[in-house]
Amino acid sequence: NRFIGNRIFFIEGDNYVVGDTFFIGGFKDKSVKEIYLASLNSTISFLNVLVTGRKNMGDGVLLFYGPEFNNLELVIPKRNIDKIKKVYSKIKSREVCEILVELGFDKNQPIRNQVPNPLLDRKELDDLIFDELDLSIEERKEVYWATAELVKERLDKAASR
Repeated sequence: NRFIGNRIFFIEGDNYVVGDTFFIGGFKDKSVKEIYLASLNSTISFLNVLVTGRKNMGDGVLLFYGPEFNNLELVIPKRNIDKIKKVYSKIKSREVCEILVELGFDKNQPIRNQVPNPLLDRKELDDLIFDELDLSIEERKEVYWATAELVKERLDKAASR
């Protein structure tokens, strides 16, 4: 998705990730494609996208494409590979929800007044990625809060114009 609004998901191509019509990221090691895609679609990766994307598109749209992909850092898991593949398979087979829904937040309430309550498969994937980074429970909540706040602030700002 080159233009990011209230949903974030990177789709799977043959042996590449589709960023948009003209920018396609290839995998140097195609044998770990599924793991890279799972990591790319984790909430911590979304947070990275929200921080590094271009915010000048108007209407609350974030631009993220070729140049940003080149600098995107991913968590490449070394543990629980089979579990990660299994949960990613669930996520990629279902409809992708708005990010606030994925993370279990009510957009009409202040984010910090809520406890993150991500969808079960989203939480399962994120926990596996968070485990790789040895994040504490509080650090995990902070990833969810920060991600949700960045999306909500961008969209609220656009709606107020």
